[in-house]
Amino acid sequence: MTSLFGIPLLQNVALFHDPDELPAEVTSVRTLLARRKVTHGHILELVCRTGPHGQALFSFGHQTTRLDRSFAMLAEARRHASAGAVMLDMVQAGACHARLASGWFLLLV
Repeated sequence: MTSLFGIPLLQNVALFHDPDELPAEVTSVRTLLARRKVTHGHILELVCRTGPHGQALFSFGHQTTRLDRSFAMLAEARRHASAGAVMLDMVQAGACHARLASGWFLLLV
């Protein structure tokens, strides 16, 4: 039996996220960073699904690494990123078992 994690459209419906909320969420992150006088940095987007937050934050100058356990979701995220000419790191793993390059992340989203 196929898991909903293998079908991006079903996962987005099951884990409902209103795309109209994205601009407000990105603005909240940018405001948080601006209050700390941070203009760029490396952001880790946990359970990224199709990665809209990482793509939006990349457009404001942040390096973004996307993490999701679903190959299908990362494939969809790659498709969205390449359509927008966005360069992002992507890691297929669960949040508790990810092997990431050493270093610090500015923020987890």
